[in-house]
Amino acid sequence: MADRFRLVLVGAGAMGRGLLQDAFAVPEIRPVGVCEPLEANCQAVADQWPDLSLFETWDQAVESIGPPEIAVIATPNFNHAELALQAVASGVRAIFLEKPMAVHLADARWIVEACESAGVLLVVNHQRRLLPELIKMREVIASGVLGSIELIRSCGAGDFLSDGTHAVDSVRHLLGDVQAEWVFGQVFRAPNPESVVGEDGVWTGPGCRYGHPVEEAALAVAGFPDGVRAEFHWGSLFPAGRWYQDYEVIGSRGRLHRFPDGREGPRLEIDLGGGWEPLPFDETPGPSALARLARSLETGENHPMNGRVGLADMELVTAVYESAARRVRVEMPPSAGRFPLLDLLS
Repeated sequence: MADRFRLVLVGAGAMGRGLLQDAFAVPEIRPVGVCEPLEANCQAVADQWPDLSLFETWDQAVESIGPPEIAVIATPNFNHAELALQAVASGVRAIFLEKPMAVHLADARWIVEACESAGVLLVVNHQRRLLPELIKMREVIASGVLGSIELIRSCGAGDFLSDGTHAVDSVRHLLGDVQAEWVFGQVFRAPNPESVVGEDGVWTGPGCRYGHPVEEAALAVAGFPDGVRAEFHWGSLFPAGRWYQDYEVIGSRGRLHRFPDGREGPRLEIDLGGGWEPLPFDETPGPSALARLARSLETGENHPMNGRVGLADMELVTAVYESAARRVRVEMPPSAGRFPLLDLLS
């Protein structure tokens, strides 16, 4: 069983090596290779896992060891689509794709369609929905103790494409994975003449991240069925003390709050009319996203982070930028195919 699903990692930066560590903890998965062009990252892999084969490109890996069952793609955002399509064409059974799915929504849709056409399981690494506190929050909301949900407010640092996508997925998870109906957003990016875009379309320099330009702040409101709204306060707009992935749920009969990352003490608190109180929950981690992927390959059961879930997240993220670029409320799904922040820079 341990040799059943061979895995090759593409992109051995810190995130990729963390995923590789997770893969070694899954009995049904056997990591066999790493694709990485940077010597420093290769050396880090060799120091920790000396038995793994190292390759510069995906094609070299497939030529040497054959197509693995699982491809894990943890490269910068700009080349997710190219690598995912390469993996599909080579005959893998599953792709574990680091978020965001792509820079451009058209590419994300292309990935999903290619995977579905080839029968490839696509999983997008919005792993926060698997956190015990997020699972507890969903259970509390579904129980009805908060009454009718009116608003979910999320806050965090970073750019909205790379980091806000986590909050988008978390909000949708808390609401039962419903689709947004409309989005209104605004972003701010100071002019930065030192940003450089190469002939390959990859952006570098100040004001850029993971191969694309980024904003300094984003503010958005999304409308969901039954009048539920979600607010996103992102980048330099997050309130004091709510630094990263802070979520507050407001219902007709109560409130629920998940504290941001890095805070000491209780992770959750609840207010049912008598003030905030700590909310205990089972903090034992469940199966990892990669363990669930192996189980999905074995049994055919649905993965909670499948490609369609990830695509719905990507559509909402894109709609925030499209709303800012067009200065309108965007009715879902968005019409933009390419990253709308580029339109704001042209």
